[in-house]
Amino acid sequence: MDSADALLFIHGVISTPVDRILKDAQASPPSLYSHFGSKEGLIAAALRRRLHIWTGVWDAEIAAADCPKDRALALWDALTTYQGEHMTERWCAFSGTAAAIEHPSAQLQAVLDEETQLLRTRLLAAAREITGEPAGSEGAEEVSGASSAQAGGAPGSGDGQVSGASAGGGAAGSGSRAEALASALMVAYTGTMSLMLREDYPTAIAEGRASAEALIDAFTAA
Repeated sequence: MDSADALLFIHGVISTPVDRILKDAQASPPSLYSHFGSKEGLIAAALRRRLHIWTGVWDAEIAAADCPKDRALALWDALTTYQGEHMTERWCAFSGTAAAIEHPSAQLQAVLDEETQLLRTRLLAAAREITGEPAGSEGAEEVSGASSAQAGGAPGSGDGQVSGASAGGGAAGSGSRAEALASALMVAYTGTMSLMLREDYPTAIAEGRASAEALIDAFTAA
């Protein structure tokens, strides 16, 4: 698993052959296929392990935050910790996988969807805490599709704007202020991940966090 993680998400899930992973891990083809079934099964397992680690890091940052705003911004604080301690590449493994594999297996799609849903539900919960809206008040439990973000589509698949939303609230009739804020934060996070390809990661994360903070301040001032 360590070999798969180190090779697949740095050199690419498509361009990294199974033989290279097996050689690095000093493992045999039968062992890989007996444990994971296929290369995509191995990719899914490696992503699931990453998701477990990432969730733990994010949990710790949320627990350390002492106000709703800081709990929303904990996503960027977690990214700083995760990038420094666990992540060796300059890109999101989930986004890279989603972009590279056009038709993933059900097993692989499931873990990609799980990561996306984690982002959506947590950002919406944080936005509700900031805006004071109760859960379920708008009848939709997911952030709107303004950004496909991490799994359903690669970062950058949106146009970098919040679809129909302004800082003061959502577009007319399109949903709640919490949904609009959560969607804006999702776009800010997606932009952060994209910026990491152009800047050193501390700078990219700091700029992304500052953008998210400005969004929150605009919503709370409205």
